[in-house]
Amino acid sequence: MSEQTETRRVGTIIKSKVPVRPRVKEDFVQKRGAERKVAHKDIFLKRYAQGALCDPEAAVIVDISVTGIGLIMEKPINYGDQFLIQLTPVDPGIVYRVVRCRPCGDSSHRVGAAFIHRIGSVGEEIGRINQAILG
Repeated sequence: MSEQTETRRVGTIIKSKVPVRPRVKEDFVQKRGAERKVAHKDIFLKRYAQGALCDPEAAVIVDISVTGIGLIMEKPINYGDQFLIQLTPVDPGIVYRVVRCRPCGDSSHRVGAAFIHRIGSVGEEIGRINQAILG
């Protein structure tokens, strides 16, 4: 069996017939800051536009991690836009920023968004610290 080769550019030198190593499972390991968990949860999100929250839009959470979230949505959303997700009716919400939006081919869009902050978490933390200090 002959060895597979390809032509590669190394700096300004072109090397031909460089051996090609077969790809293995480890080549496809995701290089992320946090492990993603596959999910399937129907939700509603609210986009921020001109300093206000818009009407709720349906989306499906497809994966989630401590640093971000993956969604499927019908309408595209712009890079850099922010939106709020409330996971329960009493949850004040979590704010995310869009880092990618690509068409899925069936009129839906795959959205990747980075975690920005949890609504109320700073105030709750300050209250907890004050309670601990002041008794």
